[in-house]
Amino acid sequence: MDKARGRPPPRAKALDQAHAEAVKHRLQVPRVSSSVALTREEKRMKRMANEMGVKFRPNTKPVRRPTANSSATGKPMVSPPAKRPMTPRERFIMEEHQRKEARKVAQASPDTSESYNSDQSAEALDEEDAMSHASIRDQIWQMFGRDRQRYISRDVDSDEDDMEAGASAVLQEEQRSSIHGRREDEREERLLQELKRRKMQNTKP
Repeated sequence: MDKARGRPPPRAKALDQAHAEAVKHRLQVPRVSSSVALTREEKRMKRMANEMGVKFRPNTKPVRRPTANSSATGKPMVSPPAKRPMTPRERFIMEEHQRKEARKVAQASPDTSESYNSDQSAEALDEEDAMSHASIRDQIWQMFGRDRQRYISRDVDSDEDDMEAGASAVLQEEQRSSIHGRREDEREERLLQELKRRKMQNTKP
C-alpha cells in the first residue's frame, strides 16, 4: 500500500537502532577546530544528529607528518631528473671533439718519438738490405759447391800470418789480395749472371 502511494516501506527497529549507533559513534570523533568547512557527508550527519538530539562532533583533519623526503622547510625534496641516454649523433660529436683535442696535444708536443722511430726504421732497412745481399752471395757460392765464409776466413788468416813480414812482402800481399778480390768479384758476377739466366729459363712457359 505504502509502495503504491510512493512512500518508503517501514524499516525494522533493530536496523534503525544499529544505524543510530553507527552515526553516534562517527559523530563523537573529536575535531580540532569547528571553523573548518564541513563536507556534504558531515553536513548530512550533523542534521541527523540534531534530529536525534546528539551532539555533533565532526572528524578532525589528519595532521600531515613530515616524511623522510621532506626538507627542513616542509617542502618535499625534488629528486633530480633522470639522465637520458645519449643519441648516436651526440655520441659522434663528443668523440669527434675528443679526437680533435688529442690531435692538438700531439701537435703541440715535440716530435722526438717520430724522428727516433724513423731513424730506427731506416737503420733496420739498411741492415735488411745488407743481410739480403750477403745471403744472395752465399746462395750463389752454394750452388757451385763452395763455402764463401770459409774462403773469406782463409784470406783473413793469411793476412794475419803475414803481418810480421817486411815492406816488400806487405806490398806483394796487397797485390795478391787485390788480385784475389778482383777474381772474387768476377766470379760472383758470373755466378749472379748464371743465377739470373736459370731463373729466366724456369719462368719461361
